[in-house]
Amino acid sequence: SKKMAALRSEYQATYKQTQCYALFAGSLNSQDLVFNTDISLSDQRNRAAHKSSLNVNQYGLASSATTNVQFSPLTMQSEMNAKLDTSGGS
Repeated sequence: SKKMAALRSEYQATYKQTQCYALFAGSLNSQDLVFNTDISLSDQRNRAAHKSSLNVNQYGLASSATTNVQFSPLTMQSEMNAKLDTSGGS
């Protein structure tokens, strides 16, 4: 399917030894709407990252997200997946 609209916004910043990055991207066509994010924050010892996706089309809505945190010595990961369509949600 042909893209009717696209969006991309990217940011980078550094403060002292901390680096930040964010990307927001999306597209819209006659079949669906897609939106993705990618965000991270890191320094010499620690890191946090989050990625997510949203897709809306004629069949319903689907979304997923993953978050990772490494805050020495702790490590955590979280995942989420969701779907909503004509037969219900999950």
